[in-house]
Amino acid sequence: MWRIVSVGWSVCLAVAALGCSFPTEPTKSLNVQFTTPTEGEVLTIGDTVTISWTCGACEDFTYQVFVYTDGFNRGFAVSPHITETSFSWVVGSTIEGVAFAPGSVEIGLKGEGPTREFHHWGLSVRLVEG
Repeated sequence: MWRIVSVGWSVCLAVAALGCSFPTEPTKSLNVQFTTPTEGEVLTIGDTVTISWTCGACEDFTYQVFVYTDGFNRGFAVSPHITETSFSWVVGSTIEGVAFAPGSVEIGLKGEGPTREFHHWGLSVRLVEG
């Protein structure tokens, strides 16, 4: 099954089960940036941390935060769809009930607006036991 997802001027065709790889330009044009945690930060499993971001051109967007293991091959939602630009995460948990083991992970963000959506990846953090 194919789906079409509009990303600014780009269009991404993807197999729905495999997801979609978006070019980096749309998130640059929207000015999406993570503000916390910082790149390479060590997070303790079980602690609550705030994941926050800015999005300069994201009026009327909803967001969902993901954590990826194994590169970007496997992602897990850690937040529901929200309208705020921050989320308090109990480190290591997901909304599907999956628990993360210690190690390096990538935090990603999906944003959906009235006419476009984006995926913003690349914030690497390390999870450690408490």
